[in-house]
Amino acid sequence: SLEDQMQFSAMTVELPDGAQALCFRGTDSSLVGWKEDFNMAFETRVPSQSRAVRYLERAALLAEGRVYVGGHSKGGNLAAYAAAMCDQATHARIAAAFSHDGPGFTRETLSSPSWKESAGLIHKTVPRSSLIGMLFEQQEDFSTVESTSVGVLQHDPFSWIVDGIEFRGAEGLSGGADYLDRGLNDWISSMSQAE
Repeated sequence: SLEDQMQFSAMTVELPDGAQALCFRGTDSSLVGWKEDFNMAFETRVPSQSRAVRYLERAALLAEGRVYVGGHSKGGNLAAYAAAMCDQATHARIAAAFSHDGPGFTRETLSSPSWKESAGLIHKTVPRSSLIGMLFEQQEDFSTVESTSVGVLQHDPFSWIVDGIEFRGAEGLSGGADYLDRGLNDWISSMSQAE
């Protein structure tokens, strides 16, 4: 939606055991999608985050059994946000929420009572050279995974190494990624909302 500055896509998949997996898409190649991504840097609730909460609440009403929520990139941000900000009845149905290299949140979001209550449900993974997943001033807790790619190309989740049914863990962010992420986040936070 150009008018709302929103790019949103989600789907629900029924798993073999009857659980439901709600999957949120990351940014597509549209200009409005990227504009909304930039808005996430300084707005506490962008339109796709509101839509994600509504989608989760509606889908949970139709689902039987456990509900898993997840996504990659902006989709990971939407999954974590929806899991934290949904109503109590929906929240009680969530088994886990997964944010794969999803950007962070504003300080206001991470300090809200809803976020603090939901933090244990949210599992964030980022590659060693994460740029996208470390964007914005504040970050939820995260685990680092190994990738077969280098630099920003590690954002591609198909480059992440899997051992059995788990991602192969890594020893934190690389020094270069940590330096770049801090510099970029300091620069973003130094700007006014108009800038």
